[in-house]
Amino acid sequence: MLFKIRATADASGGNAWGIQFIDDVAGMELARWYGFPASAAPRIGSNVLPGQVLNGTIAVSGMNWTDATKRLSKTGAFAGYAWVSGDIITLQTGGPPGTVIYQAYSITAKIDNNTIELADDINGPTNGDISDGTLGGFVTSCRRALRMN
Repeated sequence: MLFKIRATADASGGNAWGIQFIDDVAGMELARWYGFPASAAPRIGSNVLPGQVLNGTIAVSGMNWTDATKRLSKTGAFAGYAWVSGDIITLQTGGPPGTVIYQAYSITAKIDNNTIELADDINGPTNGDISDGTLGGFVTSCRRALRMN
């Protein structure tokens, strides 16, 4: 059997992607993976399988922000995480309405099992701590697999 592999990127400039395995003779799609940086969903033939979190990514919720030190914290949240230069955290939820800039931020250090430090301020000119325990997102590590306890 001859087959070809087709990789696609989000034409709108976003971060969606797809990989297809196609039977070159029959022109039939055998399998497909599609998703975003932190998750993917497989499809084998006509069966769509459950989505999966990709290796190197962990979800974190219930964090607080200390503005003066640019630190995110939650008790025990980073116990199984080993920082590597290039790691990022993408914030998606939490904070008072209109205060958090939801995007990816460079992680500059793991301070301890409870705290990571970021390169940039998450709430821009608002300048203030966020201590309501509502910040959430996911850490993407440059390591191949990220294990959390």
